[in-house]
Amino acid sequence: MSSRPRGRPRKLRRDELNQDELNPDLLNPDLLNPDLLNPDLLNKEAKALLREILALEALSKCSFIRGLANHISKIIICMSQGLTSGTLSYEDTAPVDRVVRIIRHGEKKMRRTIQRRSARQESRWRAEKALMEREIKKLGARVEGTVKRCREVLMLMRVRRESEKRMQSGEESDGSEN
Repeated sequence: MSSRPRGRPRKLRRDELNQDELNPDLLNPDLLNPDLLNPDLLNKEAKALLREILALEALSKCSFIRGLANHISKIIICMSQGLTSGTLSYEDTAPVDRVVRIIRHGEKKMRRTIQRRSARQESRWRAEKALMEREIKKLGARVEGTVKRCREVLMLMRVRRESEKRMQSGEESDGSEN
């Protein structure tokens, strides 16, 4: 079994990527056709893709997203290779850099949100714990009072029973003298 949490995809190492799997057409200038980057078209495609993803079953979603992540990793590696070889410039990769920054910013924001939420939850738990401790102390005091009262009642019942026995034995002795 692996040590990573279940459901979390394994990080992809560079040596695991076959160079022939990296599509050289990704760097093809024809793919950067402005007509293909029409925001309205992208929004329609993104909405359709989102509907398709939501319609998938859980395992299919997981494998689809894992595959998508692998493709994104491969694209970023190709872009990095293009930058180092000089076939791409930083201006060419600026949109992807913006996306990466947005993702990082979102991760930081999400992490802060989760930290604030967990801090609030921890504070609530501490308050509930203190309340339960106070309630337990109150209940303990009530139980001790009840036990004390039960002992007093038992003592009174014994005394009463003994006095009744004495009275009965006294009446019997009085009755035998007549």
